Amino acid sequence: MTAARFGLPDRGRIAPGLRADLLLVDGDPLADITATRAIRAVRLAAT
Repeated sequence: MTAARFGLPDRGRIAPGLRADLLLVDGDPLADITATRAIRAVRLAAT
């Protein structure tokens, strides 16, 4: 995992107790990459 490589063991996954920055989009970016252009919200983990 990239987070572990940078010495951030509390990041890199979405799981209880871990920090996560989330990008919420309209649509399914796995099915249609252009869904990443329809950003609804950004949630930043507290540092």
